[in-house]
Amino acid sequence: MQLTSGKEGAAEWVTFDDKVPSLQLIGIILFSLICIFSIIFFSYRRHRLLTYRQLQMSKDDLRKRLEALDTLKDRLTENERNTLDSISNEIDSINISSQSLRTNNEQFAKLSVRIARLNRDTALQMVKYLNDQIARIKQFEVYERDTMVHDSEEARNTDNIEIIIEQCRRNEVWLNHIQELKERLNKFHRSTQGTLVLKGLNDGMKERLHHILNESKQHPVAEVYTDFIAVKNQYENIFTPEGLKVIREYISESIEQLKKLEGYEVMTKALTDELQSIEKDVDNHDRIVLLRLLQMIDNRINQIKHLKTLQKLMQDYTAVHENVVQENEERRMKKFNSKLFADIDSATRDITDQIAEVSDEFFKSFAMTDKEVCKEIFHFTAANSQQVRVLILLLAMPQVKRTLLPGMLGIYGNLNPVVSRLYHSKIGDNNATLTAYCKENPSSIVYYILKLPE
Repeated sequence: MQLTSGKEGAAEWVTFDDKVPSLQLIGIILFSLICIFSIIFFSYRRHRLLTYRQLQMSKDDLRKRLEALDTLKDRLTENERNTLDSISNEIDSINISSQSLRTNNEQFAKLSVRIARLNRDTALQMVKYLNDQIARIKQFEVYERDTMVHDSEEARNTDNIEIIIEQCRRNEVWLNHIQELKERLNKFHRSTQGTLVLKGLNDGMKERLHHILNESKQHPVAEVYTDFIAVKNQYENIFTPEGLKVIREYISESIEQLKKLEGYEVMTKALTDELQSIEKDVDNHDRIVLLRLLQMIDNRINQIKHLKTLQKLMQDYTAVHENVVQENEERRMKKFNSKLFADIDSATRDITDQIAEVSDEFFKSFAMTDKEVCKEIFHFTAANSQQVRVLILLLAMPQVKRTLLPGMLGIYGNLNPVVSRLYHSKIGDNNATLTAYCKENPSSIVYYILKLPE
């Protein structure tokens, strides 16, 4: 209650104002404000994050479009390469976190236009480059060739520069792989040309290479890669200590073989000296060069063996020939000339066939070891030439009866004119040249060719 001045006798109740804010209400208001500001803040943050991601995606898209051109940078002109570098630097310099959205979008738009213009400028030369790739792909006889050509032609027909560039990139990877594979196979193939084949070293290598070439035409290259690795390992084995051991064993065995061969002493001594010289310095020889040198020596050794085989066959022929003649002499009705020759030819057919076969082998070897003499001096081209066949028999048995030569060759007639031309036109007229050749090639059979007219 309260008393008012001048109205002391009239007391009044005190009235309180109930409109004063409550603490609960203030709390609710503050909580609501905090929620509103939080929503605004997080919405702003989310907007910034989405904007950043969008800008980053736009920047990545530009970089991706530029990378397609960058893979073929070597194919662009100098001005185009400079433009490409300039665009790349500008993309790297864009700071999407500090620049405004508008500024970034303007930069992206300008760079996109420049990339599109660069694409248009390079479109024609990319098509030309793709056409060049198609021509190169067609040169390879491999299983994937037709598929690669088909895909390339489809890409070209789209007129879409990015698809064309991507196909060019795929083609380049494929071409580089196939070209590398081809070059290595050619390298391995060259290592087998004119080289000695030794068991445990390079035997079967030439056949495996031939197998790979055939299989690559019928199956994807990946499916023949195992065979390629096998050949690669075999090639590399040639240059290992184990490979050198195989070569050393061959040299030692060949020296022992030569010691056991009878006849052709000048030739066998020269070959032995050559092998012993190689043996002393074998570590310093290039392996492929060494194998080619040993193949030459091996051919010459085989020539001696062929001649020794021919000696035996000629002796067998002579024995059968004499038996047939003796039997004919004992007949009441003797055969003469061609009829007698027919009997001799029939009785000696197996021997003369073997003589022809061994003579062919000798000629093939002689044409390799002494190509200069065979092709350029004597002008021999085939083993079935009468002069060639007579020469080989005379090398095997210089003192053979001339009347037996025709029968040994399965010929009815007289070969004295052939022998005369051989001695005079081939050997006599080229004596000086052949002598000089022998000095340079002391292990050659040509030494014994020179001795025939003596």
